[in-house]
Amino acid sequence: MSTSSSIASTWNVSSKPSLFQKALILVAIPLVFEILFVGTLAQLHSHTRAEIARIDHRRQVSDATNALLLELFEIGILTKSDSPAVEDLQKTLDRLTSSVDRLAGLVKENPEQAQVVAATRQGLVRLTWLLEGYRAGRTNAFKSQVWMGDHSENFSEARRKTLFHMASPELMTMAQDAEQQELESAQELEIANTRWLVKVILAVGLLLSAAISLFSVWMISRGLTNRLKTMSDNAWRLASSMPLNPVVSGHDEIAYLDLVFHNMQDALNESNRREHALLENAVDIICSIDSSDNFTAINPAVFQMLGYEPHELLGRSCLSLVAEDDRSYAERMLSQIRMESTSTTFESRMVTKNGSFVDVLWSAQRSENDSNMISIIHDISEERDAERMKQEVIKMVTHDLKTPLTTIRIFLEMLEVGALGSLSPSGRELVGSADRSAERMLTLIGDLLDIEKIKAGMMTVSLEQAQLSDVISEAYQSVAALAEQRHIRIDIRANNVSWVLDSRLIVRVLVNLMANAIKFSPANGLIVVTAEPTPKALQISVSDNGRGIPADLLHSIFEPFQQVQISDAKQKGGSGLGLAICKALVELHGGTIEARSEEMKGSTFIFTLPRAGARDARN
Repeated sequence: MSTSSSIASTWNVSSKPSLFQKALILVAIPLVFEILFVGTLAQLHSHTRAEIARIDHRRQVSDATNALLLELFEIGILTKSDSPAVEDLQKTLDRLTSSVDRLAGLVKENPEQAQVVAATRQGLVRLTWLLEGYRAGRTNAFKSQVWMGDHSENFSEARRKTLFHMASPELMTMAQDAEQQELESAQELEIANTRWLVKVILAVGLLLSAAISLFSVWMISRGLTNRLKTMSDNAWRLASSMPLNPVVSGHDEIAYLDLVFHNMQDALNESNRREHALLENAVDIICSIDSSDNFTAINPAVFQMLGYEPHELLGRSCLSLVAEDDRSYAERMLSQIRMESTSTTFESRMVTKNGSFVDVLWSAQRSENDSNMISIIHDISEERDAERMKQEVIKMVTHDLKTPLTTIRIFLEMLEVGALGSLSPSGRELVGSADRSAERMLTLIGDLLDIEKIKAGMMTVSLEQAQLSDVISEAYQSVAALAEQRHIRIDIRANNVSWVLDSRLIVRVLVNLMANAIKFSPANGLIVVTAEPTPKALQISVSDNGRGIPADLLHSIFEPFQQVQISDAKQKGGSGLGLAICKALVELHGGTIEARSEEMKGSTFIFTLPRAGARDARN
């Protein structure tokens, strides 16, 4: 944690540019140059286009003015003749009109030139009138005089004045002279030079742009390529658990990532060290087993448990160390773990190097990355020895207790029937109390023996076809006297179905459940026994309206010696083994049992017995 904080602080206080900032600078330099270069070219291009347009407009004005003057000159020549051709005059006049219109369109943005053209147009109107008169056949008027408003003058004089008025000095100045043409030529030369300059700038700009780009690539390659190669090599080394290269230089993201890589290796080394220490000092055998059940790795604890050095077992089958009686079972369990990819525990005996046996508990799980299994083998010899000793003690104690208790009961029965003489009322009461105590002791001994038989797998189940009504009726007869004594009614709601079960064991289950219900039901209470067959199982329930069971005890109520209240053993009687025996006997049939209850609202005990086919599949 402290290492990561120091890295972060070193990274934050660094004043040098980061990798992103470097890339931004290298991209920004050619980008700014390109923007300036494009702006300069755009300005030069705009200036050139404007200059070309201005020169072209002046040339058009000059050409239109020259054409107009030429048409005036041609009209002047034609009208000097005594009999000019009407058609030639009309054509020339049309051309003159077209020239005036064209020139007027060109100079409409220039007020001064537009005024000159307007004056020329007035002269054109007057000239048109003169020529119309001639074309209409007014020979005399044409040759002698022309009436102009309130006075007349000679036609020749009118023609001359009109043409002179149209070819005004202002119009003449609009026509370019040689000097103006020379100026335009100079301007065109300037434009050509500008175009050449643009081409030169364009070529130089492209070369500079390419040079800047290449320089940027070179800078990036020089600064990053080697460090990236180092990072790639470090990644491979980290995955291969090899030492990393020295820390790369710099203060950017790559340098920070390299520091993270080195910290990761330090953390992995520390983790591997702890894992190695854990494996070396573990008391249990921790091993890896391949798909052929051979050891591929094993810790030194095998020497303490089995007497072998780890290198002696590498490549050897783990099943060769399992006791011969347990070998097929262990092989089947390992195969199941490998096929189902589940974590499973099972017990077996293993053979030590000196030939003795060790009871062990296997906890194995298949690895997610390959077909190997990781297994922990725990020595449970002491637990099993203690269990066997306990069973022997219980057998001995129960046997030694059962014989004298049986003798005592016989003696008490003889006293009770007067075989040894009559007893006083108080004597008979004491004898009855002693007999009941002896009976409870014999029941407790019988329950203990049954529990041990079930644990040791010595309890056998004799399955046969039986009528359910007969089984429930037999159980009812066993508790009827107790129920009548406490004024409790038992309601049996069961169909007369046939089922494959062990009648003796199921009667005992029902007797225990009904006896419990009677003990914890209030006087005049009701107990309901139901049996409902389904396609897969038979469900039997025993319900009462007693005090109920707390929710936190519903799962532990089936444990041996478990009581809802500590005082129940004294007040209600019983050893606390009845429900544990019920659970064991139901599970011997392949079924399940559960309790449902709400405090002060009664309890319901439900157990299911699967059909023969379903039971076989489960077994």
